[in-house]
Amino acid sequence: MHINKRKGKVVVMLVMAVLAQSCDLGDLTDTLDGTEEKYVITDKNYGTQQVDEAYAAEAAYFEVEDNSEELSAIEFFPDGSYQLLYGVEQESYAPLALDAESEVTMPVGDRKVKISMPGLKRNQAPAPSGKASRGTYTYENGVYTLLDLEWTVSDNTLYIRRNGEVETVAATRAANLPESMLTTKISHVWELNEVLVKLYNSNTHKLVMTYKFTDEEMKREFIRYFVFARSGNFYRYDYYGENNGNGVWTWTNPSEQVMHMSFRTYSFDNPIPVYGEFNEQIYFSNNHLYIADTDKAMDDAADKYAEEESDEEDNVLYYGVSLAQLVPVGYFKP
Repeated sequence: MHINKRKGKVVVMLVMAVLAQSCDLGDLTDTLDGTEEKYVITDKNYGTQQVDEAYAAEAAYFEVEDNSEELSAIEFFPDGSYQLLYGVEQESYAPLALDAESEVTMPVGDRKVKISMPGLKRNQAPAPSGKASRGTYTYENGVYTLLDLEWTVSDNTLYIRRNGEVETVAATRAANLPESMLTTKISHVWELNEVLVKLYNSNTHKLVMTYKFTDEEMKREFIRYFVFARSGNFYRYDYYGENNGNGVWTWTNPSEQVMHMSFRTYSFDNPIPVYGEFNEQIYFSNNHLYIADTDKAMDDAADKYAEEESDEEDNVLYYGVSLAQLVPVGYFKP
């Protein structure tokens, strides 16, 4: 992908990140500007992963039958939190296209650079009121107890308690994805820790600058939590605890650790859903997860966008290298 400078404006489209083998952000930030770099990772699973979780074995996805709450499913996460899902509202609110909604701004000298990062970008559209926040649960003797609601799930049955009455609803536990080393490694709650972008001159391959987003920028621009569930669902939450996009994930190329993520987005002014999908390159280093964009369709769209924004008299092309580092969350953190 390219970055195009036009009349003082810089438009950046992200390319696939190529990472240092140690998977350490420090290795990327320490290199001085103006050097020629090439980062290649040969060990995609560096070190040993150890995550202490509240309910690792009890994490599960339950589909529920028709009920007065219009609830469609409940997903219990390994950190002791859960998400209620309500029909179409369980679908994504995340931006999918390489457009203004998915752009993140960062300074480059006296200019502003816009980077399209749909996987990490926090969507500004509000989630459904009262149905977006995670709750907490306990598990004992086969019974899930939703603490803030006093509902329980036991023996394939959901008990909805309200106003002294109990509604009984069938709840079926869905099958998990096939067991594998990668699925075991990814199936956690992850907190975004650092995001790094490097810009290179596309002709000389020299490093132009390295940018690490500040804590304030992270809070404003990005989601905070990713949850990759063994059921094959994924969830995103922002820094305010609100749900910020759900979807489905699977391994499309396990040997290369390429994950496919798909969405269905709904707009407040258009009842017709928009479907989207892209791939992510996944790396592990000890207890860190690293994510990089690697979708060919996204690359093509970015190239087309750059061409449309080009100015033949003043055309400077760059390419970007991005790296997102996440850490596992063993116990629910509101």
